[in-house]
Amino acid sequence: FKALKLLHGNTLEIPVYWEQVEPEEGTFDWASVDTLLAMARENDVHLVLLWFGTWKNGCMEYAPAWVKRDPERFWRVINPYGNRVWVLSSHCEATRQADEKAFCALLAHLKEQDAQQQTVIAVQIENEPGILGSDRDYGEAAEAMFQSPVPEGVLGLLQGLSSGGIWEAWQEAGGRQAGNWPEVLGARAGELMTAYSIARYIDSLAEAGRAVYDLPLYV
Repeated sequence: FKALKLLHGNTLEIPVYWEQVEPEEGTFDWASVDTLLAMARENDVHLVLLWFGTWKNGCMEYAPAWVKRDPERFWRVINPYGNRVWVLSSHCEATRQADEKAFCALLAHLKEQDAQQQTVIAVQIENEPGILGSDRDYGEAAEAMFQSPVPEGVLGLLQGLSSGGIWEAWQEAGGRQAGNWPEVLGARAGELMTAYSIARYIDSLAEAGRAVYDLPLYV
């Protein structure tokens, strides 16, 4: 905070760790968040909080221990060799629900403690979401999605493009109007399906969070 003042800055980006605020499932500890609010107000600066939840730099480093210890409930990404990697799967509904619950609890706490003062002006959802250690998820649910038809919404967006890498991948695969992910997007299908799956996961957190406290959110 002192360094920020010396730089004549007025806003600090700083993370909030899922493992720190929900050390046990359903039990929240807001001491770290309240300390940040107090320090920001003391130094007359705003905060942009970075939610380190399911992802941080393509892995699950800041998920709670109770999530990390239970891969049967909170699925890991499976690599091409059938091994789990240190990444939570975006295809796991239990993980999404747990992260969403914690994220909404954070926004509810901010609304209660900061709606009038508005120390926190935005929240980033996740940080560098993706998969470190595999080109995509090869788990059962991910594989089922990979072989299922590309959603109509995605096909509609493809049809509205006329250039760019995704359009080129679509054209190289034959410009199909329907089909599963590899049929429609060829060699890049796994990467693009992963991007779509993660984006919809984060959209869900954003929609639920904004219903709790209407702060600007970004990824």
